[in-house]
Amino acid sequence: DAEEAARRERELAEAQIELERRRAEQEVLRRQLQEREEISAAQEEKFATIQEEVAAHTKKIKKLWAKYEEAQQELKEVQQENLNEKEDMLETIREQARQLKLLSLIADLFVPAEERQKLERRASWNEDAGEWGLGQ
Repeated sequence: DAEEAARRERELAEAQIELERRRAEQEVLRRQLQEREEISAAQEEKFATIQEEVAAHTKKIKKLWAKYEEAQQELKEVQQENLNEKEDMLETIREQARQLKLLSLIADLFVPAEERQKLERRASWNEDAGEWGLGQ
């Protein structure tokens, strides 16, 4: 039976072709699966990397925020110190103005105007010593 043998050979050849087609199809599916797994692994790695990056940035932000708050507190302290110094200076100026008015009043009451004018004409300011003196 040559026909039977030929038919079996054809069936065998067709089966081999079908087998090769299925193997090729399996290889394509295997490659696709491998690519998907690689993509998935890369995404997981990227996600882990992003999470690590976010954690690092969060830590840095917290550190910078602490520095910012510290600088803000220091600024408030310096501003308060400046305000206190300004108030002290203003109080000193007010006190000196009161003293000057008192001394002027005393001078007006006890030193005759003519004598005071003579003293004012003779008086000179010594820049080096930072005081008034009576020239002769």
